[in-house]
Amino acid sequence: MRTRMASAAGALAIGLLAAACSSGSGTAAPSPSASHSPTPSASPPDQAGGQDTAGKLPPPTASGPAVDLTSVTGIPVKVLTFSGSRLCIFDKDGNNQSRCTGKCTIAWTPYSPSRMPLAKGGVKQGLLGAIQRPDGPVQLTYNGHPLYDLFGESPYGPPKGEGIQAYGGTWYLVDADGNPVKKS
Repeated sequence: MRTRMASAAGALAIGLLAAACSSGSGTAAPSPSASHSPTPSASPPDQAGGQDTAGKLPPPTASGPAVDLTSVTGIPVKVLTFSGSRLCIFDKDGNNQSRCTGKCTIAWTPYSPSRMPLAKGGVKQGLLGAIQRPDGPVQLTYNGHPLYDLFGESPYGPPKGEGIQAYGGTWYLVDADGNPVKKS
């Protein structure tokens, strides 16, 4: 019972932190209790730099997962999405290195597909890669930036996760070249 209460309190605290850091958008940040679970990933890449040039994720297929570009209210350029979810980058991550671990991964789920996604609509296939995360799974990267999905981020309306400061850094949507996108 005590463990359940501590878990619920932790989840509530993360939700309140995200809401407080939502840049005054007037909408509450999503709760990390949403039913979203990362997909188990394939075996880790074996290249020191982290890019999946060795092909450890199965190659993309026409009917498999895809990363696309989508227009978003209040954002001047199209941003990377996967199945309607807006993908984010963390400014404290290094090139091909994730620094979001532990509780950070509850609110910001590392995007860990079971196969390399297909690039569509202006996404550059050559910029997609994968790294071995410090906590185990393989995580998709774009232009060397590890990609994350914010729990509860709706594919419609203004983004809730854009520009949030949490876990020691700032979270941004990402453009077709792999750069952080800031609200206009």
